[in-house]
Amino acid sequence: MSELFNSINPYILLAFTTLLAASNNVTIHKFANRGLNNPGDTLLFNSMVSVVWVLEVFALGGGFGALRGISGVSVVYGLIYGVVTAAFLLSKMGALAFGPAAIATLAGTCALIIPTLFGAVWQKETVTAAQWLGIAMLLAAVVLTVRVKKGDAAGMSLKFRIFCVCFFVTGGCTAIVFRLHQGTPHASEYNGMMLIASAVMAVVLGAAAIIVNAAARNPAPRLSRVAWFYVPICGLISCTYTNFNIPLSSRIPNTIFFPVLNGGVLILVTLAGRLFFKEKLAWRQYLGVILATISILFIGKVIG
Repeated sequence: MSELFNSINPYILLAFTTLLAASNNVTIHKFANRGLNNPGDTLLFNSMVSVVWVLEVFALGGGFGALRGISGVSVVYGLIYGVVTAAFLLSKMGALAFGPAAIATLAGTCALIIPTLFGAVWQKETVTAAQWLGIAMLLAAVVLTVRVKKGDAAGMSLKFRIFCVCFFVTGGCTAIVFRLHQGTPHASEYNGMMLIASAVMAVVLGAAAIIVNAAARNPAPRLSRVAWFYVPICGLISCTYTNFNIPLSSRIPNTIFFPVLNGGVLILVTLAGRLFFKEKLAWRQYLGVILATISILFIGKVIG
């Protein structure tokens, strides 16, 4: 399987994983948290999605064989990745729950800045002037595409601001963790690392679901039939593109991989909203899609 993966052009794989990531966002949008009545229910949903991750990685990654002889380095990275990803999902939920969704989305999307700068500064990846221009254009496209209303700033409480900062930081750190693992001599152990990370995510999010609802005196977390229907769909799609991204990130520079992935998802999700959900787009959103497309050409060195 790994030989086949390595034989395929990495930019073709990047296009494929971008399509998967966008389809996951569209699926979640279609689901629209139906039947999830409180934060604990949402956390339980994410915990069950993580269980699907465990099952998929176990089935396709060699079962317990992925853990046989695994290095301590990969175990530590698995624990860190699981905790950071769980924190990312918790902060994302908090940001969306306690303030304007548009600003929360903006914070999460701009997280691409962190792994991009990490690649340029820490890993000494060469970034041309045209690529920096492309990254700046992509950030401008994000601002144009995410519809922030005039009154949104009034809803920004201190709690919301903290969740947004955490959403931004953890979103960037999840990308850095698996990129660092792929830079170690134990990169081939990513199946074992992901198996550990998925189990950690399931446990942390499941525990958080119980604690959050108990603290708010809400009923015990539960999922509706609709939610159970979407659990395996979201789990399989998100786990598949994440498993592609981990080894793929070592074949493409950070300064190209993360901006192109995030920019591509932004373009596809925006267009999907118009085509499949009949969402009306303002002129600035169309401009944002065009600008994002041009920015990817600069970042990928097609232009410049």
